[in-house]
Amino acid sequence: MYNPAAMSSHPVPVDIIIPVYRNLSATRRCIQSVLESEAGPRDRIIVIDDAAPEPEVREFCRSLAARPEFTVMHNTENLGFVATVNRGIAASAGNDILLLNSDTEVANDWLQRMQNRAYSGDNIGTVTPLSNNASVCSYPVPMKPNPLPDGWSLQALDALASKANGNAMLELPTAVGFCMYIRRACIEAIGVFDVENFGIGYGEECDFSMRARAAGWRNVLTPDVFVFHEGGQSFTVQTEARIRDAEATLHRIHPEYHVLATRFIDEDPVRPFRDALDKARLEARQADAAAIISALRTHRDAVIDSSTNREMALEHAVGELRARCEELNRESGELASKLKVAEDRLAELGEAFEVTSRELTRLQEREHRWKYLMYLINRADELGLRLAGTRAR
Repeated sequence: MYNPAAMSSHPVPVDIIIPVYRNLSATRRCIQSVLESEAGPRDRIIVIDDAAPEPEVREFCRSLAARPEFTVMHNTENLGFVATVNRGIAASAGNDILLLNSDTEVANDWLQRMQNRAYSGDNIGTVTPLSNNASVCSYPVPMKPNPLPDGWSLQALDALASKANGNAMLELPTAVGFCMYIRRACIEAIGVFDVENFGIGYGEECDFSMRARAAGWRNVLTPDVFVFHEGGQSFTVQTEARIRDAEATLHRIHPEYHVLATRFIDEDPVRPFRDALDKARLEARQADAAAIISALRTHRDAVIDSSTNREMALEHAVGELRARCEELNRESGELASKLKVAEDRLAELGEAFEVTSRELTRLQEREHRWKYLMYLINRADELGLRLAGTRAR
């Protein structure tokens, strides 16, 4: 069995949380790989049956409960991935967390190396390993699922990654949730996963990582660990809809997320670690040369396609922007014409107001003169009446 060269100087208890829902064969392989790896004596495995629809999966989870290294929990109803993970974190009672998908496989002292990386800096909140299927952390071709290279077992490839990339580290925009080490102090600082916004799953680890980042924690890649991830075999309409909803929610809550992620993909800072692993494979097996060249060509073609698609999208966006500018210019011209009509009308009204005001003044003056004349007439009548009375006496 692989013998690690160094052990962590910060050994702390770690609980491995494995939510389970479907795929008994993958779940068995995952559990078996964890048991056969070199986990520390204080590490506990928390398996949570999220009301699995397959009876054989539920029975397998129940069968683990008798083993002392397992804590098995059963959801009475399907809570979804996010709430299930939160339940496991609550049951962890203060330990660090290693979130592990049930369709992954691990090897050698993987957990010890991930913990080493987590405690290589005070502000490291999450750690993600390399994988065959982990978006930006994928090998040999990023941003796509890969099979394991022919002739390489997971144990051998993980040991080679440890040799090629030992003690290396790279900061990520966000962790990748298939295999995610989380320090307890980070959880205590920012809270657990967001059930309200991310529900059944997709995007929750990105949200967690962005919140951690905002609070001063770092999300890092440890390229000296390689974990196999089977991943989804197909996408349903519902799955694609969930992903779109999660992307929209991430954009709403963390507007900077897509900028960071896109920049990371474009700059591809993981490439030196993939190159180092390629070089180590070539040194170990010259026969891998053709496969490595093929993978590099696949990646090159993907980059070209992505660049072409972006240029087309940019041209389309520029065309739409120009059309909108022309539309705004037309609307602006129409508004200017309407404004000129309104200004002319306002000027006419102003002139009419002045005329009316002058006429009103004249009327008011006439009214004052008329009132004064009526006053004089009334006064004369009063004097006439008085004079007539005097004469009568």
